[in-house]
Amino acid sequence: MTMKTAQMEPWFQINMRCCLRATMLCLMIMLITGMPLIADPSPQVHEDDQPDIGDAVGAFLEARNWLDRERMPKPGEPESAVRIRGAVACAVVLRTNGRVVGVAMDDSGDQFMLRRAVGRAFSDALGDQAISSLPDSIRNTIGTRLSLELECAGAAEPIVGRSWDELASRLRPGIDGMATRVDDRFNFSFPSIMQVTNTTGHSASSFLKLATESGMEKSTPEQYRNRIGMGFYRVPMLRLVQESPKALPVETIRGDLVAPPVELSREHLEQRALMMIQHLSNRIVAGDDEGIAREVGSIGLLHEYLPHADSYRDLVAPPAEQAMAVLALHRIASDPGCSESLSAAATGLSDRILVAMAEVGTLEEDPMEDPMCISLLVMAAAEKVEPLSPRSSKLLDEAVATLPLTWLEHRDTRGTQPYMDAVIGAAASTGMADGLDDEGSRQVLNQTWRMHSDDPQFWRILPWLIHADISTSMETPGMDRDVMIVAANDRLIRMQVQEDPNNPDMEGSFKLDPGAGAMSFSLLPMISIALEAQHQDDPARRRVLLDSLGHGLRFTDQLMIRPANQHRYRNIARSVGGIRKACWDSNQPLMATVLGLMFVGETGRCLDRER
Repeated sequence: MTMKTAQMEPWFQINMRCCLRATMLCLMIMLITGMPLIADPSPQVHEDDQPDIGDAVGAFLEARNWLDRERMPKPGEPESAVRIRGAVACAVVLRTNGRVVGVAMDDSGDQFMLRRAVGRAFSDALGDQAISSLPDSIRNTIGTRLSLELECAGAAEPIVGRSWDELASRLRPGIDGMATRVDDRFNFSFPSIMQVTNTTGHSASSFLKLATESGMEKSTPEQYRNRIGMGFYRVPMLRLVQESPKALPVETIRGDLVAPPVELSREHLEQRALMMIQHLSNRIVAGDDEGIAREVGSIGLLHEYLPHADSYRDLVAPPAEQAMAVLALHRIASDPGCSESLSAAATGLSDRILVAMAEVGTLEEDPMEDPMCISLLVMAAAEKVEPLSPRSSKLLDEAVATLPLTWLEHRDTRGTQPYMDAVIGAAASTGMADGLDDEGSRQVLNQTWRMHSDDPQFWRILPWLIHADISTSMETPGMDRDVMIVAANDRLIRMQVQEDPNNPDMEGSFKLDPGAGAMSFSLLPMISIALEAQHQDDPARRRVLLDSLGHGLRFTDQLMIRPANQHRYRNIARSVGGIRKACWDSNQPLMATVLGLMFVGETGRCLDRER
């Protein structure tokens, strides 16, 4: 992977190491080194605990040479001895076109551990069903077609915790390894291997699994300590990855490069929007599609894609999530500053989703029985997007006609479901539905503001309250909503990670809940900030908002599967353009990409004010 040094210096530390090996007299490798991510509570990483990066690069190149020659040195031969100072164990992952075909680790800590790990992983690759069925002429050179990932474990650091969750909280997901120890025997778990099965975010269960490998039945950490003297450890890791078999290794954070800062521009926003729209188009099942549609009919957007397995979980997406996608697409298509090509792509995908929603299959819920779905479709209808097919227009008209009844049925539960209050109130404020009095809509929205403005989860409903405010000219005596919106967004901006050299891949995320800073729902506050920026006239305030949006856009890129990291996934066509659940979790829930699409769309509307 080649990158210009001048471009990387602001957010990467560049390391130059000279590596001397049997097949290369002298090779200077430029490594792009990300600073370690510090989670809360912050574990301290000491330089002395880390494997030597120069030795690690040399080991990587030696292993690469073995694969390219299609010959592993025999154990004990001088060539098989590779010392990595500071490393007590190592793991190797081999891929072909993103598919993992070999995984192995060795925790002996001696100079032959690399040879053993590479040999086992390569043996796995040769036994892979697809590879073993290849003609001999191809199979005999398969090593040259495998990309390599090498992870080296540093000195283990003891940690304590009364529960498995507490132990897991001491780790940085996807960066730190974990280990248990009984007497002098360590048992390791590597982030690189955990990411193969996408279990990095389940450190508590992974710790328990390590503990049970001792032979003792499941119990608490304290009981393991008391009965067999088991210790628990955080293990600093150094991970080197190559994009392709011919690429140079780069040091990564959680196997990924840090997405660079981006300029807030229509060009970048539209490029990202088109990538997300294409991703969503690839996960829709309409009546005229082949494959799944033959078995279950038209079900619209599939719910959650698992890139590591190239499969879907929870096949049918809830109607409200599909309606949210329609709203995001309509907001983009109705934007006067949007290009014709993007508007057409958004309208076309929306039409396909609406047609699929109108055809309620046996696996689906009726969208007209879901108050959230009805409200979101009404908001989408208010955008007046054309042209839509008759079936799509009919579904939107039905939602508009149903909203008054939904409003009345929800009356008895108002105040107990703030998210529902906010979304239904926002739909009512569009003025699309006859029979809804403005006073009733205003009262519900005012009540929601008053009751929940101090709630720690207020950021979840804020976008809908702001959307309602900018959709109506209603005024409320004794309530200055503009002041309230500014105050609410200020709270969010203070929670945003904007500059942190120890957490470069987290920049732009929000510390909303414990562990939530790197999650995709961290994009939701960005929509609130973008909505305010669209109607903010104070230049100084707009600058603050746009700076925040710029950081958020970088974080959106970080969560997106994009050309820089697509080599890690089995099905590039399905994966690229989708938003991951977290920096350490490759799963792509539908709502993650929908929120990303809504964010870039609303940010585009902000930029029109700058012209």
